Amino acid sequence: MKSVLARALILAAVLGTCAWKSLRLPAQAPAPPGEDARRFVQRLTEEYPDAFDEGGRAALKEALGAYYKANNALWNLENRDSLASRRPSDEELSSARLEVQAAGQRLAGAMKQVPRIVELHKEEVTERRIEVRFGSAVVIVHGGANAGPTRFIWRRVSASSPVEADGEVPGDGSFFVAFEFRNVPASGCTLQIPVRAGGSVLGELRFRLTSARVFPLHVAIETDAGTATEATIGLYSEGKRFLVPETALDFSEGGQGYGKVRYLYNRTSRYWPGKGEYVRAFYHSGPFTMQMPEGKYRLMATKGPEFEPFDGTIAVVPGTPNKFTVRLKRWINMSAFGWHSGDSHLHFERRDKAANERLAVWVAAEDVRMANVVRMGDGRYTYYEQYAYGKEGRYVRPDMALVPGQEDPRTNVLGHTLQLNLQSAIRFLPGSYYVYADVFDETHNQGGLAGYAHVNSRLFNVDRDMTLNIPLGKVDFAEICEAGNVRTELYYEFLNLGYRLTATGGSDVPYYGSAGDSRVYVYTGRPFRPDDWFTGLQNGRTFVTAGPMLEFSVDGNLPGAQLTVPKRTAVRVHARVAAGAGILDPEKLEIVANGEVVRSADAQNKTASLDFELPAAESMWIAARSRGSHTTPVYITVSGRRHWNRSQAPALLDKRLAVLATVEKLVDAPSTLQDGERIQWENRDALLHDRDGLRAAIARSRQAYAALHAELQADTAGHVSKKARTASLLQP
Repeated sequence: MKSVLARALILAAVLGTCAWKSLRLPAQAPAPPGEDARRFVQRLTEEYPDAFDEGGRAALKEALGAYYKANNALWNLENRDSLASRRPSDEELSSARLEVQAAGQRLAGAMKQVPRIVELHKEEVTERRIEVRFGSAVVIVHGGANAGPTRFIWRRVSASSPVEADGEVPGDGSFFVAFEFRNVPASGCTLQIPVRAGGSVLGELRFRLTSARVFPLHVAIETDAGTATEATIGLYSEGKRFLVPETALDFSEGGQGYGKVRYLYNRTSRYWPGKGEYVRAFYHSGPFTMQMPEGKYRLMATKGPEFEPFDGTIAVVPGTPNKFTVRLKRWINMSAFGWHSGDSHLHFERRDKAANERLAVWVAAEDVRMANVVRMGDGRYTYYEQYAYGKEGRYVRPDMALVPGQEDPRTNVLGHTLQLNLQSAIRFLPGSYYVYADVFDETHNQGGLAGYAHVNSRLFNVDRDMTLNIPLGKVDFAEICEAGNVRTELYYEFLNLGYRLTATGGSDVPYYGSAGDSRVYVYTGRPFRPDDWFTGLQNGRTFVTAGPMLEFSVDGNLPGAQLTVPKRTAVRVHARVAAGAGILDPEKLEIVANGEVVRSADAQNKTASLDFELPAAESMWIAARSRGSHTTPVYITVSGRRHWNRSQAPALLDKRLAVLATVEKLVDAPSTLQDGERIQWENRDALLHDRDGLRAAIARSRQAYAALHAELQADTAGHVSKKARTASLLQP
């Protein structure tokens, strides 16, 4: 099993950040080993990409990955807690330390290949001429002994300060110091930095700094109606430097997982035009102005999947106004049709009402109507606190609402839950933290909605509690759209057993891309109002999407509808999918009945439609889907029978019972419950307290599946008998 932080590294390569959910440590906890190197290299390669060639950057990132993984494997061995089944041996620890040493040497070798690196020599003065562009420049200095640890240090130097720059370095091992120069006067200056280790001078550095001439750049982002608007924006130099105005949204108060930065990574947005090194974006309300050197720049702007993205080149030329206006074209207006976008899974700390104004810029920049801002918890801590719940905790304006909820309980034992539209936070600890049904019941008592996160990716053993509580009628929804993808395997398993389950989508920021890059649309049939939105979600009037827009009805009824039809009739199925230019291509439109594709159409110019009659020979669920989008089903009942996939149901029931057996085994042997991975989420005392409650929940679920098995046998027998009678009538 991968270590906690090693798995975080793998995800960081995709997400552009190592702040994955496994790093849920209290604020005072020390940084994990290797974190200084990770931050150093990430900052260097991302903020100063023009300092590298492609091969050097790739080699450095590869070496960093091995170093970080080795450090985290050692850290994980050294920090096993009371839920682990055994302590590591001396041999395991010794081997892990050797891996760290070897990986450190490899990383140091890759760092030495950075172009224009300064090798520090004792008692020599090393001089470099540096042109500072875009307000800053960086120089890497290497020195020290090869034996011992390798340190990575970032020093920001203000050239306008009379205070001597800090040149202190560790006395043991080797070091790489990044001197980042800022506030260089237009006339230039010279800085001399003595590098010291304790009382000993290791060498001197002299930098002659010049500042590139700059000119004002004015950029306005508007809708196609000519109105200034919030937008998601990327601005890059020809050397791929990412540039951010000081007036962009500051994420430093967003809570754990956010940095002290004015940008995020749009890696999972399926309508962001930048790829690779062009995935960072900032969020801005109205026009902005920056001082820029002469040259060409790549400018990108988006406003959610209902607008076509902009991706173009602008130039800063001396002696001209350098004013640019970007018009974002809306290709569809879903709210005008009564469908309102929402993010069911957004993390952002709101300790006071002032936080609403910050978050609203981001949510509006992504054109999200309903942002469910969820406090997060685990068996030990809570994160992303909300100043209030219920009406007092809402921030509402005509085109948007921020409504508090929670992602808690959240364990690796049973999965992650979501509670939306709460009147107060719910946290039974040590009372019933692992008995999720108690939280679901209280959520419903408050008029809220309960469901599961990460169903699309099956993360964190979410299928375990789904197996426990879906047959008991405790669950409203399942998050099947996340990280820019729709995945339905686990979702279909429960639909094919005859359970109704609304589809939702959420971004899970800051752990994926941007607010609403995975979203759910809810039909209310009227202008946006928060209470109507939650009613529509409760009734299953939804589709999820990472870009394409879906239209779907059965006999004129929208997703979530429950229809009873006579035998030997047909239902009219209508569906359409469309996406604007620059939005994820839907590729094809498919109609799915009981998990099987019954009709499909290839998309032409990002559009496809179907309209046909489907025989209703038996009960079934019917949904529409495309690449990146999926509806909640319409449920058809024929002759009072369950809408299940009769051929798959026996195997699906066996799978559910096997999952219950796994949960029961874990409950009976809690000392091995979390051996090795994500143990820092769990609460041993709460787990022991909840064992009887979990056993009772398992027993209730087994009874529900036994009843379902009996119903299946009767249904199958009736179906076989009907086929036999039909066959006898056909005999000569």
